[in-house]
Amino acid sequence: MLRALRVRDLAVIEQVEIELGTGFCALTGETGAGKSILVDALTLALGARASAELVRTGAEAAEVEALFDLSDAPAARERLAAAGLLDPGETELVVRRQVSRQGRGRVWLNGRIESAGRLFEVGRDLVDIYGQHDYQTLQEPEQHLKLLDGFGGYQAELEAYRADHGRFRALADERESLWQSESARREREELLRFRVREIDGAGLEEGEDERLLAEREVLRHAGLIRDAGREAAEYIYESESAVTGGLAGIVARLREAGRHDPRFAGPAAQVEEAAAALEDAARELARLSGSLESDPARLEQVEDRIELIRRLKRKYGETIAEILRLRDESAAELKKFGRREERLRELERELAAAEAAVKKSGAALSKKRRDSAGRLRKLIETELSALGLAGTRFEVRFVEVGPGQDGMESGEFYLSPNPGEDLKPLAKIASGGELSRIMLGLRALAVDAGGAPTLVFDEVDQGVGGAAAEAVGLRLKKLADRRQVLCVTHLPQIAALAGSHLLVEKRREKDRARTVVRTLSPGERVEEISRMLGGREVTEAARAHAREMLASTPAAAAARSVKKTKTREAREQG
Repeated sequence: MLRALRVRDLAVIEQVEIELGTGFCALTGETGAGKSILVDALTLALGARASAELVRTGAEAAEVEALFDLSDAPAARERLAAAGLLDPGETELVVRRQVSRQGRGRVWLNGRIESAGRLFEVGRDLVDIYGQHDYQTLQEPEQHLKLLDGFGGYQAELEAYRADHGRFRALADERESLWQSESARREREELLRFRVREIDGAGLEEGEDERLLAEREVLRHAGLIRDAGREAAEYIYESESAVTGGLAGIVARLREAGRHDPRFAGPAAQVEEAAAALEDAARELARLSGSLESDPARLEQVEDRIELIRRLKRKYGETIAEILRLRDESAAELKKFGRREERLRELERELAAAEAAVKKSGAALSKKRRDSAGRLRKLIETELSALGLAGTRFEVRFVEVGPGQDGMESGEFYLSPNPGEDLKPLAKIASGGELSRIMLGLRALAVDAGGAPTLVFDEVDQGVGGAAAEAVGLRLKKLADRRQVLCVTHLPQIAALAGSHLLVEKRREKDRARTVVRTLSPGERVEEISRMLGGREVTEAARAHAREMLASTPAAAAARSVKKTKTREAREQG
């Protein structure tokens, strides 16, 4: 259960610390005092999404810290122990969460930094919070089946059905894809065949386009290249005045000089090597020039090939590699077309088996739902009677809709709030007060099936008053026999039934609003209940009424009984 909550710099809360005990605790205060902010603080401690807008003006960060006693939360203990956050025998959890003005957040669980996701997982095992949105879901018929499923506790059957239905839908979608219009399929197949045929016919090779461009450059300038090579060969080697001829004489003279002066030997060898290299180059130039001839026919072939490749690139890819890859993909798709009929026959067999599985698991789920609907009808009518709606009839009606994601039927709650009236759709006829009490009844039944050890009800009294409000308060008090219950309320009938009472007040100090929370003493409870009864001007009549309400609660009666017993025992001893 929640033992303590500390909030700092959150919205209008500067610093608040509250301690909580077991049983039923009421949280009251004037509209706008900050009761909902306190609930928001608790949701942050349970892993709800944080926002920088929650940080109090002038503060750098907001912080929430909660202390939980895990003695009655085995699921949370198991989850925390598995994560190494709780030692064997340890039963306390300290949650600390910080949200900066920049929107960054940090989470600590028992002093260890953890993620908000881990906190959210743990938080679900610690506290259940019911707000106005929960009551409003009753006005959405599509939510009724979810509420029934939550009550029924047959999650395994629901998940089994969803798995079967998911497989059935996947197979049906594949069949639908294969069942495209025949003309569209033929057009696609013909396109693929033409593409593969055209690319194969071109006989492309990777790198071919670069080689062709280089060859075209040579063919376009063959005469220029040939003449340049021949001229160079003649000048270097072949003519009477060739360079190499003159170099031969120079080499001979340098050798002679080297015999007399060794320093000339090195340069002489270099000149000789240069002459030999020039001679080799001249011979190669002569050979290359001799093989070069203008070839208009070959140039035309190369130009045509380059144009073919350019055209294919415009259609199928920027490079030859991309074109060949597209060709392989198209060929693979063509093979699938070839397997289409075979796959369709396989799908028909698989779909028949999947449909049978859906019907089987769907029938099992439907039976669970109908059985649960009968139990829910009896239990909720009993709950509603205790909540001041005696004679109200309740029923879950189903409509067969065929296999869907959540079952083979839709479900809707029907209600007859007055004897003799026909059952009608709850979403259309139920008042706000009836919706609040029906949802409270559903939540009370859910407690019987387990759940978190702490329950928080925010505005559970919406649309109720008088005797109905007292009935709601008594039901909350009964819930508090098995759970810690915290209720935000505007009704004195509910607040008076609580075992403890927290007051939320907004104070103005130095032009700043500040929310404070304090535990009320018995005398202070009288004043607060009086305010709730009569408004700002508290009269003696209101105080008398408040004392009467507080004195008539089961807790007060029990306290008086204990006091009388102690007095009697004291007299007997005297």
